[in-house]
Amino acid sequence: MDVAGHLDIRLSSKGRVPRSLAYRLLHAYVRWLYTACYCRTFEVYGQEHVPTDGPVVFVTNHQNNLADGLSVLFASERMPVFAARADFFRAPQAAQGFAVLRVLPMYRADHGRRAIADRLPETMDRLQRHLTAGGAFALMAEGSSAPSRTLRRLKKGWARLVLDTLPEAPDLVVIPAALEYSGWDAWGPDVRVVFGEPLVFSPADEDVPRRLNAMNDRLYDALNALIADDDAVAAWHQQITAQRRGRDRLWRILGLPALVVALVLLFPVLLFTRHRVRTHPRADFRSTLELAYVGLGTPVWLLLVGLVAGALAGWALFAVGALALPFVLWAAARCWIAWTAA
Repeated sequence: MDVAGHLDIRLSSKGRVPRSLAYRLLHAYVRWLYTACYCRTFEVYGQEHVPTDGPVVFVTNHQNNLADGLSVLFASERMPVFAARADFFRAPQAAQGFAVLRVLPMYRADHGRRAIADRLPETMDRLQRHLTAGGAFALMAEGSSAPSRTLRRLKKGWARLVLDTLPEAPDLVVIPAALEYSGWDAWGPDVRVVFGEPLVFSPADEDVPRRLNAMNDRLYDALNALIADDDAVAAWHQQITAQRRGRDRLWRILGLPALVVALVLLFPVLLFTRHRVRTHPRADFRSTLELAYVGLGTPVWLLLVGLVAGALAGWALFAVGALALPFVLWAAARCWIAWTAA
C-alpha cells in the first residue's frame, strides 16, 4: 500500500499540517506519555533557532529509534512530518497508521531499483510541495539507529530534497538537531534536544554531485559539533540526579501508593512488555518496545477493565476512575523513575 497518497499536505498560511481530532488526541496522549511519564527530564535548547513559520528541514542524529522521532516532535511547535523506511509500510494497517501519524515511506537502494524509480519520486514530490507551502520535515540522516554518541556518515537524501525545493522555496532553512539520552535501555532517561543555528543553502550550480557532498559535509560538521560525548552526557546526568535528589526522595514515598495501584492494574501489560524487552537484542529498540507496548496496551487494557467494573459496580465509578487514572499513572511513573533512575 502506498501511504504517500494518503497524506493530506494542504497547509494553512503558516505551513501547518491540518490535524484531525484523532491526531490531536493521539498527539496529546503520546506527548503526556513521553515527556511526563517516560522521561525523567526533557530539556530543549536553541529554540530561538527554530523559525515560527516558513519551510524548515530538521536533520538529527539517530541514537534511539522511536524516541528520536518523539524527541524532535515535542521539542518545538512546528509539528514536522517524518519519513521512515518503506518496508515498515508493507502491512495495510501499518500504512494507514503511519498516514495518521504524518509519516511518509522513504525508499532506499536495498528496497530495489523499481522502488527507487517508481515510488521514491512520489514521496520526494510530496515533501517538496509540503516544504514549498511552508511546512516542516524531520529526518534522521544517519539512516538507521545505533546506541552510540559517535555521529556516523550522513545519507545525502536531505541535500537532494533541499536542492530540488530551493527554486520554489528560497527561504528554506536546514536546522541540525542533536538528540541526547542518558541511557537507551531503561524507563526514565534524561533527554535533551539541542537545535543548532539554521543553515542556509543556495540553488545548485551545474556540478550537482560535488554540491551535494559539500552540503553533506557542512551539515555533518554542524551536527557533530552539537553532540556531546559519553563523559559529557554522564556529567550532565549526574548533575540532574544531584539537583533532583530531594524531589526524588519525596516521589519515592508519596508516589508509592500510586505505583502499587498501577502495578496491580497493569500487571498483564507490564509482564508482556518486560518479556518482549528482555528478549530483544538491541538496546536502542528496548525503549521503543517499552513505549509501544505500554503506550498502546495501557489504554486498551484499562478500557476493558473499566467497562467490566462499570457494568458490575456502576458507571459513576467508571467515570471517577477515568478522571483519576491519568494522575495515578503519572504519579506511579514518577515514583518508578525516582527509584530506578540514578
